[in-house]
Amino acid sequence: MRHAPGLFPALFRLKKQAANSFQSAFISSITGFVIISITILACASPNYSSAEFVFTDSINETGWPDGIGWLLGLLQAGLGLTGFDAVAHMIEEIPIQLLKVPRL
Repeated sequence: MRHAPGLFPALFRLKKQAANSFQSAFISSITGFVIISITILACASPNYSSAEFVFTDSINETGWPDGIGWLLGLLQAGLGLTGFDAVAHMIEEIPIQLLKVPRL
């Protein structure tokens, strides 16, 4: 246990570095989103679609009838939510979740 006194300050520095890297990753993600949004809006500038087209019209190029195409679109969102929900219910069954779940 000779190295134990130096272990805690090293872990504290590592935790601080991880927090800083998460913060910088968040800031870079938001910056990238803003830059991409501005670029897309600038490139489409004189040829905007009307609000009526954007919010009322639908273009179905799938080959399926309109109703089935709409349901297939909802299916993708439903499957995404199901994946997160299944994990949450599985974690409820693990004893001592606070210690064991982060290791998974």
